Amino acid sequence: MWSDSDPKAALDFAQTLPPGNSRNELLAQVVGGWVQNEPDAAMEYLKQLPAGMERDKLLVGMVENIGWEDTKTAMDLINLMPAGSAQNAAIHEVMYRLAEEDPKAAMDMVQGLPLGKTRDDCIANVANQLARTDFDSALAWVQQLPGGSARQEALNDLSSRWVETDPQAALKFGLALDAGPAQSDFLRHATEAWAANDSQAALAWLKAQPEGDARNACAAGLVAGLAQNAPAEAAAFAAALPPGAAQDKAAALVAAQWAATDPAAASAWAANFPPGNARDKAMQDVASRWAGNDPVAAGNWLGSLPADSAKENAVQSYVNALASSYPSLAAPWVQNIPSLDKRNDAIEKVARSWLLTDSVAARNWLANSGLPPDRQQKLLNAAQ
Repeated sequence: MWSDSDPKAALDFAQTLPPGNSRNELLAQVVGGWVQNEPDAAMEYLKQLPAGMERDKLLVGMVENIGWEDTKTAMDLINLMPAGSAQNAAIHEVMYRLAEEDPKAAMDMVQGLPLGKTRDDCIANVANQLARTDFDSALAWVQQLPGGSARQEALNDLSSRWVETDPQAALKFGLALDAGPAQSDFLRHATEAWAANDSQAALAWLKAQPEGDARNACAAGLVAGLAQNAPAEAAAFAAALPPGAAQDKAAALVAAQWAATDPAAASAWAANFPPGNARDKAMQDVASRWAGNDPVAAGNWLGSLPADSAKENAVQSYVNALASSYPSLAAPWVQNIPSLDKRNDAIEKVARSWLLTDSVAARNWLANSGLPPDRQQKLLNAAQ
C-alpha cells in the first residue's frame, strides 16, 4: 500500500482532497499505520503542520492508535495538542490504559503531568489500579505525594476500597492523620463506604468515638452511607444528633437523598424537626429536590406549611429550582420571599426565563411584581 511505503506522500495527497468522510478516513488510516511503524517521523511531520482542527484530529488519531504500547510517544503527541478538553481526554485515556497494564510505570509518568484536575484524576486512577493487586504499595505511594488536592483525592478513593476489607484499619489510619479538612474528607469517605456496606457495624463503631471534629466528619459520612439504602434509618440517626453544625449537615443530606425517592416521607420528617438550622436546611433541600421531580406536589406541600422561617427558606429554594424550567409555577411564590433583595433577584430570574417562552404572560406578571421600574425595563430590553 502507498500509505505503508510513503506515508508522507499519502498524507500530502489526502490533504488535497475536499473536506468530508473520504478525506478523514484516508488521513486516519495513513496516520494510524505511520505512527506505529515510524513514530518519530510521523511526529516530525505533524509538527510542521499548521495549528488547527485537522492537525488536532490527526494527533488524537495517533494517540488512539499508539495507546499505552508506547506511552512516551503518546505523551509527546499529547503535548503537541492545544490545552483543553481534547488534550485532557487523551491524557486520561493513555494514563488509564497504562495504569491497567503497568501501574508502576504509570506512577512514574503521572507525576510529570502539569498540575490540575486532570493530573489529580489520573493519580487517583493509578492508585486505584495498583490497589487492586497491591494495596499497601498503593497507600505508601499516595502517602509520599506532596500535600494537595491530588493526594487527598487519591486517599479518599483508597479509603472506599480499604473499608471493604478492613474498615477498622482504615478508620484508625484516618484518625491518626493531622486534624483538619484533609482528615475530615478521608473519614467522611471511609465511613460513607462502610455504612453503605455494613451500617450496623459502622454505627456501633461511631458510638464509641469521642466528641469532636473527627467524630462529626464520621457522622456525616455515616449518614451519607445510610441514606443510600436506608433513608429512614439515616433520618433517625440525624435527628438524634445534638444540635449544631454536624446535625445541620446531616439533616440536609438526608433530606436531599430521601426526597429523590420518597419526597412525601422526607417532607414530613423535615417538618417535624424542632425549629432551628437543621429544620430550615432540611426543608430547603426537600423543596429544591421535590420541585425538580414534581413541582405541583411540592407547591401543594409548601402551601400546607405554617408561616415561619423554615417555610420562607423552602419557598426560596422552590422558586430558584423552578425559575428556569417552570417560571409560570415559580412566579406565584415569589412574593412569599420576605427579603426585598432576594425577592427582587428571584423576580428577575423568573422573568428572564419566562419572557423567552411566554412574553405576554411574563410582561403582565412583571408589571405587577413590585420590581423597580428601571430593573423591569432592563429585563424587557434584553428580551427584545
